[in-house]
Amino acid sequence: MAWFYDKISRAEPISFKWPDNARLAVCFHSPFEAWSERQDPASNLYRSMQADMPPLPPNATTKNDYTTASEHDYGGRVGVWRVLEMLKKYDLPSTFPTSGVTTERYPEAVKEIVRQGHELCAHNWEQDERAILMTRDEEDKMIVRCQDAFEKLTGQRPVGWISAGGGHTDHTPSLLVKNGFVWHGDVMNDDTPYFYEADGKTLIAIPVKRGRTGINDVHIIRGGGNARELLQRFMDEFDLLYEEGAKRPRMITAVMHMELQSAQNNKPYEEMVKYAKRSKDVWFTNRIGIAKWLGENYLPKGAQSNLKVAVPA
Repeated sequence: MAWFYDKISRAEPISFKWPDNARLAVCFHSPFEAWSERQDPASNLYRSMQADMPPLPPNATTKNDYTTASEHDYGGRVGVWRVLEMLKKYDLPSTFPTSGVTTERYPEAVKEIVRQGHELCAHNWEQDERAILMTRDEEDKMIVRCQDAFEKLTGQRPVGWISAGGGHTDHTPSLLVKNGFVWHGDVMNDDTPYFYEADGKTLIAIPVKRGRTGINDVHIIRGGGNARELLQRFMDEFDLLYEEGAKRPRMITAVMHMELQSAQNNKPYEEMVKYAKRSKDVWFTNRIGIAKWLGENYLPKGAQSNLKVAVPA
C-alpha cells in the first residue's frame, strides 16, 4: 500500500492541452474478454462476477458450464462485430482490452480490430486468471504470452496494459516497463492521465473508471439495471467534465464489453456518440492516441520511456 501512495497517489498532475485545445477527450473503450471456463474456486468466483448464472454446484453431473460459456461466446461471435460496425459508422477509434486467448478462439475478429485501425491492449491471457494470485515470475510469463500471441497473429505488439478486473500487483508496473509497455490503465484515481515512474522509466497512467463511478455496462447490466442508465450517466458526466475542461483538459470513457453488446444494449452507446458530437472542442480518441500525444509533447525533460521504441509512427 505504501508503494501505491508513494508512486501513484502522489504523481504530479500534468500541465497540458489536448490537440486543437479540445476541452474533453472522449474514449469509447471496448473490452474483448474470454474466460477459461475452468471449474475451480478462483475461476468460478471471477467468472460468476461477469455472468448471469452462478457457478455450477459441486454435485453437478457435468463439469462443463455450457450456459456461461455460451453467454461469453456471444462477444466473439456477435458483439465484437456489432461494435466494430458502430465504430466504423461514426469513424471512431477505440482501444480493445483483449484477452490473449482470443487469438486462438476468435483470430479473425482480433485481426479485424487491427485492420480497422483500433488499438489492441493486452488484458491478461484469460479474464478469470488474476495476477493477484500469481507470483512475479508467473505474472511476467503471462504478460509476455499475451504480447507474443498478439504479435504473432497481427504483427503488432501491444504497448498498453490493463489487468483483468483492474487488479494489478506490486510487480505489475516494473514488469510493464521491462516488457516495453508505454501506458497502464489499472488506475481509477483521476479524471485525466498522468505520469509515474517504475524502475527508472516513466509510464503513462490513463484512468478507466469502473464500478459505481463508471460508465460501464458490466456494472449496470449485470447489476440488474437498464442499459439506458448508461446514457444518462454519460450525459451527466460529459456535461460537467466539458464545463471543467474550459479550465483544465478532461477525459471521459464509455466502456462497452463485447459479450454484452446485444442490439438493445448497444443502442445507448450510439446515442452517447451523437450526444458528444453536438459539442465543439471535443477530441474523439483512444488510449494509444492519448499516450502518444502526452508522451511526444509533455514527457518530463530527461524522463526515460518506452514510447519511441515501442510505438510505431
